[in-house]
Amino acid sequence: MPDEIKTLSSQLAQDPDSLVFLRLGELLRHKGQLDTAQRVALTGLERHPHLPDAHDLYARILADRHDYERAFDEWDMALRIAPDHVGALKGLAFLYFKVGDVQQAAAHLEAAQRVAPDDPGVAQALAMARGEGGAEAGTVAEALALLPESKPDVVVVDMRLPDGDGLEVLRAAKRLQPQPTVVVLTNYAYDQLRSTCLEAGADEFLDKRTQFDRLPAIVTRLRPPTL
Repeated sequence: MPDEIKTLSSQLAQDPDSLVFLRLGELLRHKGQLDTAQRVALTGLERHPHLPDAHDLYARILADRHDYERAFDEWDMALRIAPDHVGALKGLAFLYFKVGDVQQAAAHLEAAQRVAPDDPGVAQALAMARGEGGAEAGTVAEALALLPESKPDVVVVDMRLPDGDGLEVLRAAKRLQPQPTVVVLTNYAYDQLRSTCLEAGADEFLDKRTQFDRLPAIVTRLRPPTL
């Protein structure tokens, strides 16, 4: 990946109007270099203000920074330019789902499914948005109190919680007997964090922005069958 970043940076320097900024910005985002990724995205937007993929890239970076209001605006702009942009539809669905507006999340996923009917991730995310059972906790304290009571088969852990680190929840879940499967979901899918979570016992580690639609299938696969 470092070699590809260098190559793309060189290409962009030689041709500032090139669309390689999209791939470069995404690679930098995945490496956790959000300041650099944002500069690349903004420079690309200045040169290509009517390119929906440019707004989508910038929105993903903003979401990584937890700047959800501006991320919403960028995904909304992408849809104004290209109403069938699947990335923007999924991004807005994620934001609506995050704030608890399941109806709007489902509506955007339904729109994405009409555009990409063969995308299993969209169908699975839509099934989740329409409602699947399970207990929820919004803080580390709530999760630690809920785990022994609920005895879950599968635990989905967000690494950034208002009162602490999701790693504490991951480790507590893995101390349960029987031991549940744990899926980590994060906006900060850095290599070091991935290694830390896997060493702590995580069974799956997903980038919230690019792999969120894989979550329902993973949960379904990992959850024991009901007799």
